[in-house]
Amino acid sequence: MLPETLDPETCWAVQSADEPVIIEDTVFALETDVEVGGDPPPVSVVAFDADTSQRLWASVPVPGEVEHLAATEVDGEPGIAALVTGQDEGDAVTEASSSWKYLAWPADAGEDGAEEIEPAVDITTPVSDLSDYVWWTDQGVLAGDRLLAPGADEFVQVRVDPEPIMVGDYDLAESFAGVSGELMLSYVSGVAYPPGNSQHGETHVGWVARDLEGATVWDAVESFPNEGVNAFGEAPLTVAMVVGGYALTIAATDDSQTDLEVTWLDATTGEPAEPRPADIAGTFDESFNSGALVSPDGAHLFASYDTLDAVLDVASGEATVVESDFDIGVATADDARAYGSTENGALTIDWNDATATAVEPLGEGIVAVGDDHAAITVTEIQGEVIDTLVVARMTG
Repeated sequence: MLPETLDPETCWAVQSADEPVIIEDTVFALETDVEVGGDPPPVSVVAFDADTSQRLWASVPVPGEVEHLAATEVDGEPGIAALVTGQDEGDAVTEASSSWKYLAWPADAGEDGAEEIEPAVDITTPVSDLSDYVWWTDQGVLAGDRLLAPGADEFVQVRVDPEPIMVGDYDLAESFAGVSGELMLSYVSGVAYPPGNSQHGETHVGWVARDLEGATVWDAVESFPNEGVNAFGEAPLTVAMVVGGYALTIAATDDSQTDLEVTWLDATTGEPAEPRPADIAGTFDESFNSGALVSPDGAHLFASYDTLDAVLDVASGEATVVESDFDIGVATADDARAYGSTENGALTIDWNDATATAVEPLGEGIVAVGDDHAAITVTEIQGEVIDTLVVARMTG
């Protein structure tokens, strides 16, 4: 049974494929060659015609575990890229060490079932001590403490663990939020108390921007009295994220978290900004501290952190709480809605009124959408574990 937003008459499926990405009329996925076997078995990037399910091409097996598969540009044209962690293959890293590999193929790399297509882009960098941190945004791929900027041919080492911000003896809590251009942005939220007074201190909140070597370029950290009895305790519950060329905060201004205040800053200067939908259309943000998803037209944005889930109308600047009893995770979006899930099942979120609606069947939520098609991954049917990619046309 398909979600009602998919047309069953156009449905097709392929086994042992997951992590789908849809670019125009082509579906890309990671395909595991279970017939060859091995531990682990080889995995390739595969392209399918979205309408016919025809297998267009398959890449050479990727040399390790794929951390992410995403749409990108290759020589200015649509393409697909994978970030892979594996063992060293060349001079870029020391012998027997682990490495990240960024691999990319043009979307039309092959036709008529072509196999073993070599990547057009192959960039290697050592895995660092921060290798658990892997984020992929339109502003670059950050693997640990190494950044691959858009169009660059090598990763550069950056500093994501800056010196602490001290007020007296207190180290203000600072969370790295992302990359914008050549700046690394963090959000500060903490309380500092004067000597001998553990009740009446000052709350400090706001953004700090540093260059790639860790030097402060600008900061917009503000402070206000903390009496220990205010509505927020230490600081308001805030979603803080980097969206393309902007730093965005959505903060609750009341205990019930229904009144939300939206603030945009220009990521380059730290000055207040009012971006238009066109300014953020096409941005992809895998935020460090929150879930974020921008609609393709840039008109809406879903933001999530802790117990706060909200939809932002970019043009009006108004944010609306999404009502749900469970934490929401979003997977993909079109211009009408976002698609995601909670621990209680799959759902959609209407951009216009921020309404969350359960998707039936609950275990088969949409994880990728294109102009006309959508894909789901099915991992279990009647207790049997499977890995099946299902694609169909959208019904509306």
